[in-house]
Amino acid sequence: MIIDARGDVVTLSGKLEKNLWLSIQAAAELLLRQHPNGILIDASKITSCSPEGARTFLDGIEYIERHRARIVLCQVPELVMAVIRTVPGVRSAVPTAPTCEEARASLDLALRTRVNEKLRRAEGGVQPPAVLVPVVQGTMSVKDALGLAQVIGTEIGHDAHGGQIKVLPRIQLSYILVVPRSLPLNTPLTEEETEARSLLNEAEEFATTHDLNMSAGVARTRDAVEEIVGLARTLNAAKMVIAVPPASVGKNVTNVVENVLHKAPCEVLMIKKD
Repeated sequence: MIIDARGDVVTLSGKLEKNLWLSIQAAAELLLRQHPNGILIDASKITSCSPEGARTFLDGIEYIERHRARIVLCQVPELVMAVIRTVPGVRSAVPTAPTCEEARASLDLALRTRVNEKLRRAEGGVQPPAVLVPVVQGTMSVKDALGLAQVIGTEIGHDAHGGQIKVLPRIQLSYILVVPRSLPLNTPLTEEETEARSLLNEAEEFATTHDLNMSAGVARTRDAVEEIVGLARTLNAAKMVIAVPPASVGKNVTNVVENVLHKAPCEVLMIKKD
């Protein structure tokens, strides 16, 4: 087995007949210093794989998780994937992507979310009221929800001299990406992540144009309702703005909205366009 580490990719070539994680680990540690958001393992050049060899990927995932990074297995030959499916604990833990480009795009989106979270935590002093704007697939343009969040979240405060001032809200926009339970939580989902990336770009452009105090990111979850309610509690949100999708979208998204209304720990405002 040849292990080649370049950029953010570890390429494996040859036979993977035993657990080689200890050999790969040194290369992974070097790459993680340069790419702390995660690295890729390109498996396209593996010619054969045994069950013991497949455990290489499970040990790799455990190592990366301890370092709060991510690893995505890319371009896996079917002969290797067939072995991975037979090894308990490996198939359910190892996120895979058809190409390195798709895996890298997923890692970049995850890094963007963590950077936004870090900036939000770094804010000091008295915090303005928080408004959560969860976005579920099929909802309307995010601009409408952000505009409403700004209006209903603005409060009247007082300056040091007793004069009235407007206190603008902190707006947290979260794209709720539901990952099927049959897949590892960090598995790249190209179609959904492309939609999320487009929405985040639209939201950040709108926030910049209208001078909104907004953070945005993607929340990967198994349960949209629990994720939204949990985010509201974590933010100590005063209000939530949630878009009700058009009737043509279907019942799944509508059910999410209805359940959030019952469980939310804060005031919820709905916005709807046909």
